[in-house]
Amino acid sequence: MKTHPKALLALWIAAGGMIPAAGANGPETAAYTPQTGDAATTGAATAAARGEMTRITLAELPAVDTLYCRRGPFTEHDTLFLYRYAAIVDGRFRDYCDVFVERGLDSHLRRQLLDAVSPDGEENRRTLAELLGALRRAYPGPLPRHECGIAHTWLSAVRAEGTYYIDGREQYPIHIVDSLLIEHTQEGPWPSLLDSFERVGEGHYRFATRRIAPERTCRYDLYIIDPERGIALLEEHTAAEPLYRLLVSARKAGLLDLLVWRSAEMPAGNEIRRVGAEEFRRWVETFHSKQKPNK
Repeated sequence: MKTHPKALLALWIAAGGMIPAAGANGPETAAYTPQTGDAATTGAATAAARGEMTRITLAELPAVDTLYCRRGPFTEHDTLFLYRYAAIVDGRFRDYCDVFVERGLDSHLRRQLLDAVSPDGEENRRTLAELLGALRRAYPGPLPRHECGIAHTWLSAVRAEGTYYIDGREQYPIHIVDSLLIEHTQEGPWPSLLDSFERVGEGHYRFATRRIAPERTCRYDLYIIDPERGIALLEEHTAAEPLYRLLVSARKAGLLDLLVWRSAEMPAGNEIRRVGAEEFRRWVETFHSKQKPNK
């Protein structure tokens, strides 16, 4: 993937000259969980258990005829699947969700994913220029610059069934470029200004950003947990509990296969067995126990 950090900075400077700091996460997408005939009654049963008044009857619930639901890994026609589900809803709508592995550096699906989130697209460049101008107006003053010493571009990754993949469900990369954290969302690239950046220890980096909407400071820890494959864990401290995101350096993304999600609705993510927040916390504890202090 071409990251073009110098081009990003040039665009950023053209949008308003030397600007300082901010950032924001993109909007969350509502998740969808496929339901079987039994699971479809859960909402009504829960409401009844709480003593709530409800007019829902079993006859009003959608009839779900599950055709198949299979968890992997398993192989069909030379394709490795981690999950397959299909059902007919109300006798007319075909609900489905397939999660499979796409191999090959030059596959159509991999190129499609990378093109969709590239900062070089005309719409992304226009959106970035507008937001960088807003950052300049919100935070006038000299630009803090940092020698980060890490990869500029990181893609979303997932660990499922003991294997790391590029995550085709969470398609949005992040860029860490000298003075900016640029997070891609459904709305396009969203920049924050790097307020601080430091190397805490071997493979451990800590930084803070200032966001433009809402205006606040966000703190992050980045742990390089697998240097050979470029795997990192990003820990975000903006809520009561840390938020975690698994990443892979774009420079080493060629070492991983792509996990593709195809579904009638937005998949919930729990269709496959994957590492969750509790295990990520254990990873961080293990990392700290082995960490060598920065000298």
